[in-house]
Amino acid sequence: MTVGSNKFVISVGIDFGTSSSGCSYAYMDDAAVTVIDIPDRARNIKTPTQSLYRKNTKEFVCCGFKAVKQGNRHETGYDLITNVKMALNSRSKDPKSSKHSLETVDVIRDYFRNYYIQIMKYLKSKDPSLNDPSRFRYCLTVPNLYSDNARLIMRRAVIEAGIVKKDDICDQLLIINESEAAGLWCEHISPNLDLTHDKYFMVCDAGGYSVDVSVLQIDTSSGKSFREVIASSGSFCGSMCLDDCMERLLRNRLYLRDTSNKHIKRLMDEFVNTIKPEFDGTQNVQLTLPEELRLIFDPMAEIGEGKLYISVREMKEDVFDPIIRHVIHLIRDQFKKMRNKHIHVMFVTGGFGESPYLTHRIKEAFESRLDFLHFLREKDGAVRRGAALFGLNPEVIDQRILQRTYGFNSVIKDGFTKRNCFTIWARKGQPIRENMWIEGWTSWVRGKFDLSISIALYSYDGDEPVKMYKPQGAKLVAKFDTQFRIALKPGKDRANLNIFIRFCLGNIRVKVNIIDKTYTYPPQYYDNELLSPEQNLDSSGPHLHIDIR
Repeated sequence: MTVGSNKFVISVGIDFGTSSSGCSYAYMDDAAVTVIDIPDRARNIKTPTQSLYRKNTKEFVCCGFKAVKQGNRHETGYDLITNVKMALNSRSKDPKSSKHSLETVDVIRDYFRNYYIQIMKYLKSKDPSLNDPSRFRYCLTVPNLYSDNARLIMRRAVIEAGIVKKDDICDQLLIINESEAAGLWCEHISPNLDLTHDKYFMVCDAGGYSVDVSVLQIDTSSGKSFREVIASSGSFCGSMCLDDCMERLLRNRLYLRDTSNKHIKRLMDEFVNTIKPEFDGTQNVQLTLPEELRLIFDPMAEIGEGKLYISVREMKEDVFDPIIRHVIHLIRDQFKKMRNKHIHVMFVTGGFGESPYLTHRIKEAFESRLDFLHFLREKDGAVRRGAALFGLNPEVIDQRILQRTYGFNSVIKDGFTKRNCFTIWARKGQPIRENMWIEGWTSWVRGKFDLSISIALYSYDGDEPVKMYKPQGAKLVAKFDTQFRIALKPGKDRANLNIFIRFCLGNIRVKVNIIDKTYTYPPQYYDNELLSPEQNLDSSGPHLHIDIR
């Protein structure tokens, strides 16, 4: 991988996880990646993605290990916020953080602000010269299925946390899909697997919240780069879904619907910490019952000597198989999309990827179709390390497949008429090269009145054909608000508005050319703020309005 940057000194990769988060860094002139360890913790242990707030004032108290320790004391007056990442999968434009009615962006902002302090302390302790954060580049990882809005919320949280400034966000803050980041690291540490020019490899990143699967092709014709050749697959079917299935099984077996949550929590803690990581699909399971539950258990619950016994058949059919079938389907979907193209290697990463039972099922289904099948340990940190690698050279992935269709809806009023038209700019499944600008245009005839030109960029997840009207379910990404008098050159009766759009991951950029002037709009996605172009600023020019409410 080619590395080096004159503007930045280091690349910091941040894997913001559902249950825990990790971080790593690399110097721009060296591809050696180092994991950042939070002080007073064992090496390579990730930080809990949990935050503590005062119940009445919603004031942030602490996060990470301190939040877990204090939150587990069951003190009144505090709320322990967990699984905030899951709120970003909400269809709401401004999702709340679970039952606590905190704004998701605020919770992520507070976590990032505190986490950033820990990162800076670590970096300065290792290298005192690292004292200028403006020379750090940051790369965040997100699930493949995150919407544009979810990625915008992540960017906004980083800005509000004070990690980067709005003016620097284009180049200093990058976003990469989790499976792509894992793939970069897996390829980086596997020189013996003969991953040469034009070969394909698959990455299945199975985490706590989501499972993401991507296929990348290697291109060594000019340096080394990677191309996404088919649309990645992903679903929210990580190992935390096993917890939901297990809790349902326990409540049904013990009739705990009306019992205090603390009883089920003890059983679930044993499942999460002991049973789930070791279950291989061959042995029955027994859980230790708290004393209180032994007095109220149902006679048919198969309890003896203070133990609850669950057969291996129940564990497979009611807990593991419903989730693992979903994972197998995601992988099989990628093979199906590849048709007759041979996938050389498959890497499986993430904490869920270490499950003995999932490992067995993946081997059983796919090992015969691959030359190599490799499982990486969670503590290897493939996602956070790959994010740091990506920050060294963002152009190393030079082609992606669009996950959704994008189009502009333009409304032009000239005082008498109104024209409304939806134009497709790029279609779902279309390959997009890095740094590629897609061009389109709209035009209008000169009139005697001021023109009101409204142009909005929408995304659409559906597979149905899109015609000239904005499809139902389309989501607003960006909106242009323009109203000014057109002064055309002599002899011209028509003005053209040329629009160029560039689809970088989590970083959609728009460039507009009108009346021989060019305006470029950076991805400064901020609450209802009317943004100015970053170059060739002219007060009479169009302004970009981002709406993420």
